[in-house]
Amino acid sequence: MYSDSQLTNLFNQEILDYLYRKNRGGVANQKGNTYENFFAICQIVLIAPRVIESGEEIYLASQVTAFVDDLIVDLGADTSLQHFQLKNSPTVSWGTNTSKVRIAYDFRQQKYLNTEVKCRNSELFLVVSSEDLQIRLADSMPSDLKNYSHVAFFPYLPTVDELLQAHDAFRQAIAYLTAFEQPTRDKIECVAKVLLGAWVASDKTRITVLDILKSAQKCQPSFIRSFLSDDVISLDPEVVKVLEQIPGFYFSISRGFFHWEYIAVGWFTDGTFPHSCDSEAFQHFQDRIKQFSPSRFEDLEILL
Repeated sequence: MYSDSQLTNLFNQEILDYLYRKNRGGVANQKGNTYENFFAICQIVLIAPRVIESGEEIYLASQVTAFVDDLIVDLGADTSLQHFQLKNSPTVSWGTNTSKVRIAYDFRQQKYLNTEVKCRNSELFLVVSSEDLQIRLADSMPSDLKNYSHVAFFPYLPTVDELLQAHDAFRQAIAYLTAFEQPTRDKIECVAKVLLGAWVASDKTRITVLDILKSAQKCQPSFIRSFLSDDVISLDPEVVKVLEQIPGFYFSISRGFFHWEYIAVGWFTDGTFPHSCDSEAFQHFQDRIKQFSPSRFEDLEILL
């Protein structure tokens, strides 16, 4: 994100040594950092509608050589670069230029770096896991940081399941990404965990939100919605003809997935084909329907 030559032109050796030492420590501690990873996937799912519906190209980075580097969100050249510093500790302060913790110093240097190298404004966030601490840090923020800095609260919880239960916006954003209009709890949990795995395994030096979503979508089953609009997805007409002739069988396409239900006397069952309609697996499913041409649900059920 920032080249060594750009950094060398801006900072003296003492500052460079501090920056590189800070980056090495961040990379070493990143593995298994639950708080940072959970915050990252929360940001990803909150951004996802802009990517899916409007086609925005939004980039993320983490633990790159920068002063505020836990998560960097680039919404586009005409916007401020967003940097997030996460602190899951009850004792956090802004610090001084010479203290061990130098959050205020890091924020000033990050703003300077973005202005000089990227010609971009900065929007910097200190994220903490205590609401009381958030209030105290906001009240004690150095005056020169206030025009471009914020203190935010994000809860620390040890598991994705607990975070989903406690964080309504996160749960709703995950639900939006599922293949279902009214997803059950297990489907929401499945999508959240698949996204977490895709983020942890990604190259975080610079990656688009869409690439992370696509990587998660490749896991099976992921139950992540298709990124195509339903109105551009159509079933093979021959398949439609076969399915419509099966008594009691009904189907629809929603969020890029094939949803079905079967109603008979004293019996109701429904389901979703586990691969999106734009996948090779679904095309194979359609080929098999054309090959076997089932006329009863019992014959179709084998293929579903």
